[in-house]
Amino acid sequence: MKRIVIAFSVLIAVLAALVLMPSILPDGQEVKPAPVLEVSPQNRPAGMVWIEGGLFTMGSDERYAAPDEKPAHLVKVEGFWMDAHEVTVAAFDSFVRATNYRTEAEQVRLASDLKKSWPKGLPFIDSIRQPGSFVAQIKTGNVEWKWITGANWRQPLGPGSASDPLEPVRHISWNDAIAYCAWQGTRLPTEAEWEFAAIAGRNINDLPWVRASNSIADSLQAVLNSTTPNGVKRVKQYLPNPWKLYDMAGNVQEWCADWYSANYYKINYDVLALNNPLGPAEPSAGLQPERVVKGGDYTCAGPKYLAARPSARASLPPDFTASTTGFRTVMSAPMWDAKKALADK
Repeated sequence: MKRIVIAFSVLIAVLAALVLMPSILPDGQEVKPAPVLEVSPQNRPAGMVWIEGGLFTMGSDERYAAPDEKPAHLVKVEGFWMDAHEVTVAAFDSFVRATNYRTEAEQVRLASDLKKSWPKGLPFIDSIRQPGSFVAQIKTGNVEWKWITGANWRQPLGPGSASDPLEPVRHISWNDAIAYCAWQGTRLPTEAEWEFAAIAGRNINDLPWVRASNSIADSLQAVLNSTTPNGVKRVKQYLPNPWKLYDMAGNVQEWCADWYSANYYKINYDVLALNNPLGPAEPSAGLQPERVVKGGDYTCAGPKYLAARPSARASLPPDFTASTTGFRTVMSAPMWDAKKALADK
């Protein structure tokens, strides 16, 4: 009987230790569970979805992954609010009306600055004296880039064209997106947050991108069926991912907060469970400074669908604008609490 009591006591002690002790990774780093935020529909940012934080594998070691996606590594992100879809023309119009903001595509830019971000294969025009932007159109299965004077978020294909209020806003630079965020009280997602939200808790092998099938999930059809002259479609035209996020692939590329470095993963791969990584502290030395963009766009049809995978990485200069560039925003829980407190005053 005494042995039974002792064994039972030991079992209780072990169970208590397992419950109460923190989770310790082999290198001694503690990984705490992400906080759970319980909210009612009336107490959430309009148009945003709560993304519960957690651990995930960022990047990819698959055979089709690009070198800058490797090595895959463990990352932890805290919970955050994220726009359910890309910022629309209507939402951006509200910002412009309130602030009289002019996007970079609406301003005259120096030819020397434009040359740094000029698309490869497109003859450079050094006589540009008017505002404009780059427009990508799909013709006979190929992507054709043009510099078009007068192209901007209001006229996405140039003079005579018009934006649909429910389309994702385009011709937006990273600098333009930051200005919108400052007005809105939000921020751009980090690359880690964006990728975590796009994967949506699934095994990488379960994602439709791996098989390039005609899946209707995750806006894959926005890539495979991007045949309209305008390219983009209204937001929320396709099924969302499991976390109720729309257009995380196709439609437009989305700016992230991070500077881009092709070697960033290689430098940090030996750090087990990076905690809320913010990307490089500064752009790569000696190269054109660029920010990360994720999600691919309407030009990623056919074999180029790989560019729209969650782990795929792309980068553009912060002042680059095109018919393929847009964004969505996020807020941390403290940011939302602060915004509510200011609204109550």
